[in-house]
Amino acid sequence: MTAARRAGGPILVGLPAWVYLPAALGGLFVITPLLAILLRIDWANFVPLITSESSRAALIL
Repeated sequence: MTAARRAGGPILVGLPAWVYLPAALGGLFVITPLLAILLRIDWANFVPLITSESSRAALIL
């Protein structure tokens, strides 16, 4: 970690450079499945699908 002191100010501490790679991989691990789901949705029939009787019954469960 790097630390730098400003004159009369608080000590600033940065993150190590290697932390950004696992953070980026973790972000991709979360976002990739969500994007895949969004791309597979039939957007033309989305509202009728989520307001159907069977969908509302499933949401109650």
